[in-house]
Amino acid sequence: ASLAKTQQGLALCTSAIHKLTCQASVTIGSSKKAAGPPAWWWSGLALSAAVACGSEKFARTPLLLYIGASVAVVASRRLMAPNKRPPTAAETQTLDAIRADLKTPFDEATHGDLLKRLWKAGLDGPFERRSQKWQLLGFQGADPTTDLRACKLLGLKTLVTFLETSPRHAEAILESRRITGDFDPRKPGFYPVACAGIEVTAFLCELCGLRGPNGAPPPAELPPSNRWAALVGTRTSFDECFAAVLRALDRRFDDERGDYMGFASVRDAVFADVREALDRGESTVERSLKLAPGAWGATKPDYAGYLDKLPASSPTVWKSTSELSY
Repeated sequence: ASLAKTQQGLALCTSAIHKLTCQASVTIGSSKKAAGPPAWWWSGLALSAAVACGSEKFARTPLLLYIGASVAVVASRRLMAPNKRPPTAAETQTLDAIRADLKTPFDEATHGDLLKRLWKAGLDGPFERRSQKWQLLGFQGADPTTDLRACKLLGLKTLVTFLETSPRHAEAILESRRITGDFDPRKPGFYPVACAGIEVTAFLCELCGLRGPNGAPPPAELPPSNRWAALVGTRTSFDECFAAVLRALDRRFDDERGDYMGFASVRDAVFADVREALDRGESTVERSLKLAPGAWGATKPDYAGYLDKLPASSPTVWKSTSELSY
């Protein structure tokens, strides 16, 4: 009877410590870091202590048993983690093409048609090379090329591809980011979509090892990674990742009732979520972010853009993404 009471008391104690540790977390940037040992550590301690108390032979060695359990957990995580590898020959070709566009400045004679396509996909009326209408797409001024410095031709191409291949998603995003009345940076609802898209392109280039953080030089060699399949597994993977990240960013912005001044914090939070998903070896970023299938942006249903506007925890979004095969 006394042994049973001891076991029960120990279980209650470890359970309470476990709960307190899980709750004692602090938000650093966009990720949560535990203020103490992680949850699995306490779970291992509780299990080891229970085994030790239940056996007279090992009653004096709970710590030894716990160390064994911890080693087993860490080893299993390492063994089950996605393998890092260099890019395949086909992925290297895709990376080379992306790198070339990333280094190519906009040239009016060669790339002017891309601006016309972007206008046609996102704006009404006859094309105007310089116009305040470009601000409706989220550029900062009358000449959109001044915002292409960070990603050069690649930034323009990804925007054109998104608007042309996902018109429903693009329309829903652009329509909700129009400035109504006088511009107020503290008023919820606005951020410059085109400029945000260029930041997404730069972020994906960093993940690919083609660009250093904040424009720093890229690494001399592409490191082994478990992200290649999702980022450049096919010729369209990079554009699909771009669409998924921009859609997730827009939804997070709505969830937090973001404003122009708070856009950077929303962006950083989404980028952290994407990094985490890719590091887990996720092959479909949009599914890990609980987004509606990307193909819905080009075809029916007409409410595809609306689905992205629902909170990430919404049962509608969860049902739409979890019951569909990708």
